[in-house]
Amino acid sequence: MRMQLDPTTPNSVFVVFANPTPEHESEFNRWYDEIHGPDALENGSFLAVHRFRAVGPGHRPAPYLALWEARFGSETEAWAYIGPRAQALREAGRAGSEVASVRFAIMLVGVASVRGALLEEVGSLTTIQNDWRSPASAPPARTWWTDLPNDAIGAPVRWLATSDAAGRGAGHHLAVFATAEKTPPGAGLLKASPTRVAAGMSPLPPYQTIFGTTVGADEARALEPADAWLMTWEPVVSQRA
Repeated sequence: MRMQLDPTTPNSVFVVFANPTPEHESEFNRWYDEIHGPDALENGSFLAVHRFRAVGPGHRPAPYLALWEARFGSETEAWAYIGPRAQALREAGRAGSEVASVRFAIMLVGVASVRGALLEEVGSLTTIQNDWRSPASAPPARTWWTDLPNDAIGAPVRWLATSDAAGRGAGHHLAVFATAEKTPPGAGLLKASPTRVAAGMSPLPPYQTIFGTTVGADEARALEPADAWLMTWEPVVSQRA
């Protein structure tokens, strides 16, 4: 399926970073595309899922990214609907397995004032995160957004999503830029911002899954903090309900 992203940030975006081992990578991709994606779209939990593989330089705690579009207005509303359905899939042996390889996941809410333009097909994706190790000290999402090199990226599709203060806690910001070009501006943007921008994904804290399992270690404790972390991605596959 041709990958398209809506010009306007969805009401909510479930962001999932995964790090399958090389020997399980094929199984991971097959499970996502043939089981997990169709299940979560069919039961109404999500409207679409777009998967990407990291190609940019820098810190890379997880090489796969999934952006799940949803209609929910808050994290509380999202998990009230998704939770029972995820548990039912787990009991059926279709969710919660090690093949999912989740390193970190979070439900973010869209900032509707950020709008882009129609893009017929995504050729590459750029993500910018604040430092997710210290969300409590993050500036408001819109303030953080205005200091990013938005114009230098020149992407028609621009999403801004942030964590829900009533849910996981405010301060996890994610900017998404989609372009038709296979090669995005990339590392050259690191010098175009008035903020401290580092190459790679934000270092990730330990994560507790919806089923209560804690994964991940503080492997990036020694990395210097940054105002923003920039990673580029290539499309893998897109599915819609």
